[in-house]
Amino acid sequence: MIKGPNGERRKADVVGNAVLVARIATGEVSDANVATSNKGKSGRAGAHARALKLMPEERSKIASTAANTRWNKGATAMVKTECQKLVDRFAAKAASGLVDVKFFVRNPDEAVHEQVCQEVNRLYEAVERGDVADLDFNDSRVQQ
Repeated sequence: MIKGPNGERRKADVVGNAVLVARIATGEVSDANVATSNKGKSGRAGAHARALKLMPEERSKIASTAANTRWNKGATAMVKTECQKLVDRFAAKAASGLVDVKFFVRNPDEAVHEQVCQEVNRLYEAVERGDVADLDFNDSRVQQ
């Protein structure tokens, strides 16, 4: 037997299904006679069990993400993407005199924009924290 929209058993043949629908419509058979699923009940129980295991900060983060998703309805989330962070960073640098920036990716088939932006952001953050050291190649031709 096939299942109806709420998990009810329905007859697979068209004529038998039409007869069942007519009987439901005339009141001969009620939809309550058809077994209903307990998906809603088990889903709530699972959510409750998960909430008990999570720390309050984790629950808050999940709730915030869910609320943002509901309110944005498919729009980009309020969290900035790595590419947007990089655009903002370069906009600030352009205001202070930066003219041009170029990136060369060795294998563009394997590179994803978001990953490239993330790596560039990580490099800039390391420079800002001072987690870098100058490279010395002992080249006498380089003027310092």
